[in-house]
Amino acid sequence: IIVLGACLLLGTGCINEDTEGKKIGDEVLRCLNEDDTQGLKDMFSAESQTNSDLDDQIQDGMDFFDGKVDIDSLYDPGVDGGDSVTDGETVEQHYNIDYYELKTDTGKIYRILCSGYFINKEDPDKVGVLEIYIFDEDDNEYKIGDCDWID
Repeated sequence: IIVLGACLLLGTGCINEDTEGKKIGDEVLRCLNEDDTQGLKDMFSAESQTNSDLDDQIQDGMDFFDGKVDIDSLYDPGVDGGDSVTDGETVEQHYNIDYYELKTDTGKIYRILCSGYFINKEDPDKVGVLEIYIFDEDDNEYKIGDCDWID
């Protein structure tokens, strides 16, 4: 909170993680609800989009996610991340967006975790979603993309 407040006060280019994280998370859910494979792909970073398996991963993720979530009735997701500031400028800001207990109209319950970069001055092709994990209530999981800072 202190870092985010400092970023906002000093004008270092930090992005409000909660506000922007919710927008990204809601858009991921919209794409899953509507089986919008192209919309979901467009959210991924330019670097991620060069992965030859991304289209198949997205389609398989859509198949794994059963039903639709009422986005308007959702609580705000947990959003966290971190940033790096050099000479008063934010040069990197990453995020993790976490939706727990998402209940679909088919009665399934999921958790969705999405990670990526808001800002990456060193490697702008990494800006965007890097990976999405979808977990079901039986602890099965499906991963779309790959987040290199976790490795």
